[in-house]
Amino acid sequence: MKSSGNGITRKNANRFIDNLLAFSFYTICTTFAQLANRERKSRE
Repeated sequence: MKSSGNGITRKNANRFIDNLLAFSFYTICTTFAQLANRERKSRE
């Protein structure tokens, strides 16, 4: 299986995975922060 034709190299794949992990981490953090703020407001 040659990867020279489709242009998808190991470096591009690693960069895509890094971006995906960073996006997932950011989404989880923001969602958790919103839930924490909602919990704090509901207790008051």
